[in-house]
Amino acid sequence: MSLPSGSHIHRAMLCPASAVLPQTASASEASEKGRALHAYLADLQSMSPEEALDRVPGEHRDACEALDVSQLPTGADWRPEVALVYDIATDTTRHLGYNVGRQYGKLKPTEIPMSLDLVGLFPEGGFVADFKTGHGKVTAAPFNWQLRVGALAVSRWKGLERVRVALLFPREDGGEWGCSPGEFDGFDLYEMQGELRGLLGRLSAPDAASKVCVGDHCRYCPAFTACPAQTAMVRRMAGEPEAVGEDIRELLTPETAAKAYERLRAVRAVIGRVEAALYAYASQAPIQLPEGRVFGPVEVSKEKLNADVVRKVLAGIHGPEVAESACERSTSKAAVGRAIKAAAKALKERGEKVSAAALEREAMAAIRAEGGVETVTRTEMRETRAALPEGTPIKDKEEVRGGDV
Repeated sequence: MSLPSGSHIHRAMLCPASAVLPQTASASEASEKGRALHAYLADLQSMSPEEALDRVPGEHRDACEALDVSQLPTGADWRPEVALVYDIATDTTRHLGYNVGRQYGKLKPTEIPMSLDLVGLFPEGGFVADFKTGHGKVTAAPFNWQLRVGALAVSRWKGLERVRVALLFPREDGGEWGCSPGEFDGFDLYEMQGELRGLLGRLSAPDAASKVCVGDHCRYCPAFTACPAQTAMVRRMAGEPEAVGEDIRELLTPETAAKAYERLRAVRAVIGRVEAALYAYASQAPIQLPEGRVFGPVEVSKEKLNADVVRKVLAGIHGPEVAESACERSTSKAAVGRAIKAAAKALKERGEKVSAAALEREAMAAIRAEGGVETVTRTEMRETRAALPEGTPIKDKEEVRGGDV
């Protein structure tokens, strides 16, 4: 048996079965984006924002560029992507290096590997920070076992009696970062060591795989498909969805409402995982639905505007004030439309007969002429109507309403 990594230890504390049942790795667009953001923030410790952006995959560059990196802790006291291995049995830590890419090598059954996003080492103690770039619910720093085991590992690595921790939430709109702080002293760290020893015992028990606990932590669990609680819930939802809803409704009393709420959250987690699996299947093999409908990938094109070109064109037509109101860090058709409406209103107040729609068409034509519009195509999963066989007569529009033909 091998122990889960530091990023999964919190789930193991809540549900021991999640660490011993068969694991299935999964990837998603959101997880790829999260990895790109983390790598960018790590690179900023040793290079300029421009150099770091050059290393970011093109599809995630805009998200990274929008971050306010001036709020990122930097300097000689900080180290990104610190790879450590904490041994529960010996209460010691091995330092593997930096940016090892989760390549931890051979591990003992009592060792927990981890890659800490950012570690600060100061005379008065250590600091462990973890970036959270998603939008899911996250346990606060003082109770978050990913940070707790990170703090314990750093304390044993450097012989520290005090370690501060923080969850940092970088905002992609350039706003102020969120932060959930915490701090542990020598007594806290000693208690954590004891709790991890207890976890080691629970995971080694013969019945560990049956120690299932359903909750929010199930959503991204790598043992989801092997979990007896989840598979039973999926089977029941498929065969008796009304009964599942009725079970929850029956719990709506003052005494059991909290239990009903927890049950609903568990059902949502199951639906999310099943939906992701269904989307992945349909992306490779579109699903034929009743009434000629199809669920599968559809290419969708969207026009993206170049902020520099938009600023130049609008400044030439309506002046710099309108140009700046349409362009902040980036721009869009909606932003241009809002700026043109404001310009049209000002012109009307001066007695000129103008149409906001006409002004917008004029501006967009000029922006296109300057090469300021780029068409970006992406694939979305949608439900559409299957194409009719060539030559099929359509007598009534009502026959094809509600879908694409």
